[in-house]
Amino acid sequence: MKVLNVIGRAFDRLIDLLWYFSGLLLALSALAIVTSIVSRQLFNFVITGVMELSSYMVLVLAMFSAPRLLRDGGHIAIDFLPLPPGAKRGMDVVTSIVGAAVFGFMSWHAAAVTGSMFEASYVTNTALRLPRGVLTAVVGVGTLLLTVQFLRNAGRALMGAGARQGAREN
Repeated sequence: MKVLNVIGRAFDRLIDLLWYFSGLLLALSALAIVTSIVSRQLFNFVITGVMELSSYMVLVLAMFSAPRLLRDGGHIAIDFLPLPPGAKRGMDVVTSIVGAAVFGFMSWHAAAVTGSMFEASYVTNTALRLPRGVLTAVVGVGTLLLTVQFLRNAGRALMGAGARQGAREN
């Protein structure tokens, strides 16, 4: 059990680090867009690829911040039926296992697609011509982290604990 606690803390640190990295990307994206607008309006100079890079940053931001939101219960949750605590805990286990299965499949598929894209040297059909495999790798990493967090949530629910920290009861 001690080893699982150490691994759990390391995983928490990883998703915390990715959370802060996502915040940094958001700030950089906003700064790049503002710089591009100012550059175009004041100096009639277009910075190529700013919107493209900003859209890729949004992908990274979503994939890397979602595991922490899931861990902390920061997502939207709606209770359709008032359930007794035992039934709610059972429902949490089931939904977490289904979430782990869905994101596990997505992660596996993203890994397969990423490998194919790198083998075939696919690039984006845009000005920057970035390797497409990098984009699918981000999806693969994000969905793998979500899979692990869903499994952790299922384990917590089985042991009678809910989501960490900021979970809200609606």
